Amino acid sequence: MHLEFRTPQGRREITVRENGGVWRVAVDGRELDVAAVSVRDGVVGFALDGVQRRAHVAVNGAERHVAVDGRVLVLRLADEDRDDPTEDPTDAGPHLRAQLPGKVVKLLVAEGDVVTAGQPLVILEAMKMETEVAAPCGGRVARIHVDAGRILAMGDPLLDLDPDQEPDEGE
Repeated sequence: MHLEFRTPQGRREITVRENGGVWRVAVDGRELDVAAVSVRDGVVGFALDGVQRRAHVAVNGAERHVAVDGRVLVLRLADEDRDDPTEDPTDAGPHLRAQLPGKVVKLLVAEGDVVTAGQPLVILEAMKMETEVAAPCGGRVARIHVDAGRILAMGDPLLDLDPDQEPDEGE
């Protein structure tokens, strides 16, 4: 089976083949052996190249939010017939939202801070795992909607960025 997913980093090609209860998964040509151990209430236990792991999966429309090893991946099956070429593939743009229900553990930036793409902005605790929310692009923090300790639902606003704002002279 050949799949193509959109992620904040771009399109990823995935090929999946089953062989005696073990799935051979190739992600952009890199092959891994995956054995599903259990699937229950949005939690998937699996062995990846023999190492036991656990992922939490939440569904948000056509997206799948997968929390594994302290990172949250947002996956959307790429379907050329449904894709809107003007749609931001990160679905984050300048308005970052909680990708999973959880609690704000720490804010790493303040309003007015200049940030770079990939820079950690907020630490959330979701499903007993801490997850960093990173900037999808460079810019300036325009507004922060949360405080440390706040409980969030999936989709609640975290902060707004003014993309690609250059630092003022002297910063």
